[in-house]
Amino acid sequence: MLSVDAALPQMLARNGIDADVTYFSMIGGETLEAPEQSTFSTRTYRELNVRVSYHEYDVVLIWGDFLHSRHFHTDVTLSVKQKYPGRQTDEIENTIYKCLMMEGQPSTVLDRTICFGGSLYINGPCDDWDHRYRSAVERLYSQARLVLTRDPVSAAFARMYGARGATLGVDASFLLEPSGRLQANASQIGYSFGRGIANSHLARIRTDRLVSAIRKDGNFSKIVNLRWLEKTDMPPMVNLQQKLEQITNCALVVTDTYHCAINAWREGVPAFCVGLGTEYAENTLSEKKKELLYSMFNARDFYVYAERISLVSPHKMARKLLSVYRDQNISKLISRNILMATQMAERALIQAIMSPGHS
Repeated sequence: MLSVDAALPQMLARNGIDADVTYFSMIGGETLEAPEQSTFSTRTYRELNVRVSYHEYDVVLIWGDFLHSRHFHTDVTLSVKQKYPGRQTDEIENTIYKCLMMEGQPSTVLDRTICFGGSLYINGPCDDWDHRYRSAVERLYSQARLVLTRDPVSAAFARMYGARGATLGVDASFLLEPSGRLQANASQIGYSFGRGIANSHLARIRTDRLVSAIRKDGNFSKIVNLRWLEKTDMPPMVNLQQKLEQITNCALVVTDTYHCAINAWREGVPAFCVGLGTEYAENTLSEKKKELLYSMFNARDFYVYAERISLVSPHKMARKLLSVYRDQNISKLISRNILMATQMAERALIQAIMSPGHS
């Protein structure tokens, strides 16, 4: 997500690190233009390929996402093939292993490698049985300068794969600076659905009724559709800035979208997140990502299981959620937990970036 991309240069700048950063992605060629009068920065992504050499860089930072999950490699391969139809699967796979899994890279490169904010929780036995994958991830994690994942389950996997020290970090989006535009007297509800249950027409109707009941019973002025995942003609960073401004005008957010929830909490706006409690964590869009996020910050009171919505009347559910929202001690505790975890992860990250390594 864009908030993950935007967080890195901001994090470096506020820690006084004036680095010459080269950005890479599997697709490459994309330039993200920073909006005028914003704290974002413009950057262009180069395409990763097997000819890329990391020897010239002081630090190799693998930033966010599921880049080290074997299931994700299939998604990446399909995306690259859509962009470059003539590209062979073996070539793409070799690029993934050399450039993201660091297969075949010398120990001097692994010693300069930092893995931050990634997820492994979708890994299954079939992944560990894959000799190439297991060998690569174990070599990388056991020799990397730092490995900090974004959720506790992934942190446990990282330790199992050989990572040393603390392995639990945060989602990289939390390192993006709050806009500072939070409206103290906001009275509207931000509403955005586009993942998970949004694909079910009946579930969407029930959720719409719940949000309407929250607005009515909570005396909120109106409901604003944040359209977090909706594609627009605006430049991506302009679109992100506009959505963050919309969030700061809200007193409360209700969403089924992971990054909408993260950005709301970071901006200081409590967010109820709706997800399926019964879903198995088998892909990168799994509902479990949201559940893990809310569990690790003791925010389960703000997590709404979609199955419960169908069993309870909208107004009864709304009253229950409003009692949680109105207890400001709960949201303050969650915000404090997020802030403390983010600060700890950022300190560890900066220390690793500035460290000469351990080889």
